[in-house]
Amino acid sequence: MRYVVTILLLALIGLTAKPLSASECKAVDMAYAPTWFPLSYQDDRNVARGIALSIHKQIFSELGRQVNFRGDLPWKRQIEMVESGELDAIATINYNEEREQQFALSDSIHTYSVRIFTLTERALAYQTLDDLKKYRGAYPKEASYGGTFDNFAKNTALLQGVSEARRMVKLLIEKRLDYFVMPEHLGYHLIEQSGQKQNILAQGPAIHKQNVHLAMSKQSPCSALVGEYNQILNRLKNSGELENVSRHYN
Repeated sequence: MRYVVTILLLALIGLTAKPLSASECKAVDMAYAPTWFPLSYQDDRNVARGIALSIHKQIFSELGRQVNFRGDLPWKRQIEMVESGELDAIATINYNEEREQQFALSDSIHTYSVRIFTLTERALAYQTLDDLKKYRGAYPKEASYGGTFDNFAKNTALLQGVSEARRMVKLLIEKRLDYFVMPEHLGYHLIEQSGQKQNILAQGPAIHKQNVHLAMSKQSPCSALVGEYNQILNRLKNSGELENVSRHYN
């Protein structure tokens, strides 16, 4: 009897739950990674900039919503707050199947290449990821670069996740790493900032082409705007405006 009552109560809650309405979304509170050049970063005056942030501002402006960016949160905290509905969105998230279930994802806003970086004087001979198992490597902690790489990272003892991307450049220069894995543009940006342009190179072909998305909280009324967001996004893609935004930051 108690089981039947529980089922009836759950059914009643489901029937009376109020669907999310876009009209309740007055502004979009959005977390972003402050060091993910050129997608999202802070300039010398701590102003939020980047390809993704420019795209979001333009699209949500057309939808009549202001975007409030937050760049002060660690990645795990961003995930937790958006999943619970404390924040409305994350500006940039790499696609994987788990995240597709967690969030209301937009269409892809950007695609980038993931590369292996090594010292110029100590280039590695490899054809597949498995060839790298004998070398000491690092990649950005919590990053997802497709199922093949994610499984490789989980099962490779000499590959470590590092919280601060800039630290990987330092560890490679000190020869405490043999390679690191990073988005191509971010890798070259950090190498140039570190004054190591002549000493580090991206080796071999891209190991993955990664799609980046806006991630909206399924608990937020703003998630009801994803369909309209995608319509404007695709218009910008077809008109070449999206490519112009990317070119401005590259």
